[in-house]
Amino acid sequence: MWRSGLAAIAVICGSQPALAQQLSVTAPWAGWSRPGASSELDIEFAAIDEPSGQLRIVARGAAGNVSANVAFSRGRASRVRLAVPAQGGLDIEAIIAGGRTLRARQDFKSAERPVLAWVDAGLGATVAPPATAGLRIESLQPADLPRLAASYSSIAGLVITGAALAELDDAQLLALLAQIRRCGFVFLAARVPQAQAVLQQAAGCGGRNLVLAASVPDAAQLAQAFAAQPISPGPAGDQIRALGADARQLAVLAALLLAYGIVALLLLTSTARLRWLLAMPLLASGGILIGLFAIPLETSLIVWAETGGRDANAQYTALLQVRSAAPGVRSVDLPPVLGNAGFSLPGKGNSLRWDPLTERMVGAELRTQLLTESSLQFNGSFPIAGAATVTAAANNRLILRNARTAALPKAWLLYRGRQYAIANVGPLGQVAVDISTGQPPTDRAQRLAAERLAYDEAGVLLVLDLSGMRGPDSPPIDNGWLLIRQPLTRAVL
Repeated sequence: MWRSGLAAIAVICGSQPALAQQLSVTAPWAGWSRPGASSELDIEFAAIDEPSGQLRIVARGAAGNVSANVAFSRGRASRVRLAVPAQGGLDIEAIIAGGRTLRARQDFKSAERPVLAWVDAGLGATVAPPATAGLRIESLQPADLPRLAASYSSIAGLVITGAALAELDDAQLLALLAQIRRCGFVFLAARVPQAQAVLQQAAGCGGRNLVLAASVPDAAQLAQAFAAQPISPGPAGDQIRALGADARQLAVLAALLLAYGIVALLLLTSTARLRWLLAMPLLASGGILIGLFAIPLETSLIVWAETGGRDANAQYTALLQVRSAAPGVRSVDLPPVLGNAGFSLPGKGNSLRWDPLTERMVGAELRTQLLTESSLQFNGSFPIAGAATVTAAANNRLILRNARTAALPKAWLLYRGRQYAIANVGPLGQVAVDISTGQPPTDRAQRLAAERLAYDEAGVLLVLDLSGMRGPDSPPIDNGWLLIRQPLTRAVL
């Protein structure tokens, strides 16, 4: 019997390395990232000797968890991409029906300086990356580039040669185009007219962050190009949060406490019986507790987007808020448009659900505490069908031109801390505004827009119709705005 026991122990111990070898994990950018960024994992399973079915993948980290259900066939290797938060390390588990678990780990590297990816074509590489002060330049291969656009948030910029560009697969090219559309810094060091034309057509922010050159740059050229990009980060999460409606749970709690105070006062003045006085705190506490759990879950989505006057795409920051009066784990569905956006998780204990077929986030489980709010922030871009432009004119006037083929919705023109209400601007129409008629901003959105504009920059603030962003079970979109920023070629006094 003791021999059979030793044999069983040997089998168990010998099987552990085999299990580990069945799961391999790699990350783009050779594992480099930066705080608050998202990345992806390329997870490959060797042939699994189990009946065909589904396995559950969970990536756990300090920034939160991401989970997905993946189908597999017995005896066949499978592969899946998983979007993850790129902070610290992640423990990856693949749980097969029956409790068998495969494990792996991915550690992300962070640098004190912004990481610039220098990508050449392997054996064809001819120029080493230059040493540039203030930047950490990492020499990478085409295979190190991501296949999900959100993973570009892990680096500060990309320098890529024509030879490397030719080696990218379709998924990598689509992710690169999406990054250029989102105003990411890309330096194409190649004379490839067809590729340059495609990239220029896709470029967001008027192509100001896309550099096209005939050859690889030296250190001075690269530093100058990187420093010249008009970096304008979106509003902070607290600024966007302030645009939403105030939490109704706090008002309900205040009403419950007021009712408790009134009932307590009436009991104290109308009876002197000891049992009523003793029961009053217990009854009031129980009533408040029941009221808290009876308050429905509040979910909302706030979207703030910005674009240049002639840009074809707008860059947005979206904040998904979940408010609950009672503690627990709340499940919400994500609007489809947010599934491909860059994301940040609020912390440990929260989780996102990933669909490996559509390669997008489809839902979230957020842990809420008593009378607290959990939130998720997303960053991405969407195309806009025309916009509006602002130019300076004589006699202290600003001319707003509607570049849309439809009437301009309700809007406000902003300039030097003042706002001007705009209405009834027809398709391709225009309106002149006397700057002496401006008024101070009257709401939070106008004040945020005024803060975002430079001194000699005009802006047009539009209320967005974002009903198309919702899915059938998605939270309501409470507020959405688009700020069109327009530097003036001639200042208005």
